[in-house]
Amino acid sequence: MSNKLAEIAEESAKGGFSLFLGNSSATFINALGAIIIARLLGPADYGLYSLSFVIPYLMVAIADLGMSPALTRYSAKLRAEDKPLQLASILRSGFSVKLLTGLLFLIVASTFSSELATSLLNRPEIKTYLTLASALILFQAIYSAATSSLIG
Repeated sequence: MSNKLAEIAEESAKGGFSLFLGNSSATFINALGAIIIARLLGPADYGLYSLSFVIPYLMVAIADLGMSPALTRYSAKLRAEDKPLQLASILRSGFSVKLLTGLLFLIVASTFSSELATSLLNRPEIKTYLTLASALILFQAIYSAATSSLIG
């Protein structure tokens, strides 16, 4: 029992360190990108750029459909029960659903970016920014599925 506990602790430490490095790297890259974009656009245009992320972030929250907590819970549960085939099936299904919903919301946001910018944000001039920011929906879906799975 003590050996198994030590193995679990070692695996958890390795996984935690990997997540820490990944999150730290992502935060650093995001901060660097924000600084570069802010300097290139200036204060007025950077405000519009920031506003263009409102709709994609809302869609990311809606597109999750509770899959991230489910991936965390069931990957941990099935791993503890030593059911690797079921775990692989759950992870495959979870990633597929997250990928498909992310892709669906990306298509909707890109297709209707002009209408969304005009009606919801009352800023028709940010259509281009909104279209570009919509890619965030797909990438965030993949990122959250991977993070949730690794946490579990």
